[in-house]
Amino acid sequence: MGSQPGVVVVWSGEQPRYDVLAIPPAGVTLGRDNLDAADTGMSRRHVRLTVTDGRVVIHDLGGRNGTFVDGEHLIGAGIAIRLPAVVRIGHTICIAVSDVRDYHGVTPARRGKAVVAGSLAASCRMLDDAALAEDHIGLLGSLALGRELAHSYADRVGGERIVCELDVMTGLPLERTIDRARSPRTMIIVLDRPLTLPDQPELLQWLETDIRIVSVARCTDSFKYMEKELIARLVPRAIELPQLRFDELPQTIAIAIAARAPQAKVHASLIEAAMLRVSSMGEERMFRALDRAVAEWLANPARNPQIYNHDLDGYLERDAAMRNCLS
Repeated sequence: MGSQPGVVVVWSGEQPRYDVLAIPPAGVTLGRDNLDAADTGMSRRHVRLTVTDGRVVIHDLGGRNGTFVDGEHLIGAGIAIRLPAVVRIGHTICIAVSDVRDYHGVTPARRGKAVVAGSLAASCRMLDDAALAEDHIGLLGSLALGRELAHSYADRVGGERIVCELDVMTGLPLERTIDRARSPRTMIIVLDRPLTLPDQPELLQWLETDIRIVSVARCTDSFKYMEKELIARLVPRAIELPQLRFDELPQTIAIAIAARAPQAKVHASLIEAAMLRVSSMGEERMFRALDRAVAEWLANPARNPQIYNHDLDGYLERDAAMRNCLS
């Protein structure tokens, strides 16, 4: 059976949403009539999507404020688009996908500041199994995402937790990052640098206790200086975290902004820009840049009540200029 192209509506107005629309043989027209009657930024019949020779073709119907595909203003009609594609019309964002069946029946669920939909579901099931068995576990991938999922592991285990951040800048050994006055059930070790031999005695000591250890690292290189027997005890199983899928990003971005600036009204253009930046920058760098851009927006007494794409783009341009001056 062939694929079923379609669109996933992931943002409307100032908040996330999740609706799935297949593109039928006759095509589908998107606009206020079937997306969001309150979105004055789009026309009633704004854009039309058809499938020709297995490719999704987009036709702008002259809708108000135009149509944007992957951040570019669409000019003309009958343009085949590369999938997946981020399509913004008015204040609504859709993801055009090659097979919409992968998105049917998906209910995004929050895990801390992360949102689990399609790509993370299997990883979270494995994580929950490890928490139920109270096994040590390793999470490999984005440190920001791994940190959030490590806390969800600790939530399931229950009791107190401690977080040890090992980074290159401070270079502190593991023993210097631990609060010994606490009695945790879970220890979360976030590895922004590899574990080294000076960390080994401390790890061995904790492995002899009933504490469960969650190691968060970008890749297995973070353990390359450890003895194999120790690695086998510390990370009896590892979960490789996939990159967040496009349908998981909008709500995760909104949560990150709300954590820093709960009063901010988020414009769809910022969600669009942040989603597209993940492809070029990676999740960690993008979310770090987003956090700093929101901090700059907060510090501006003349700020607009809404936060836009140019707030993120402006921060990135200033940051790049500063780095060029220092290099």
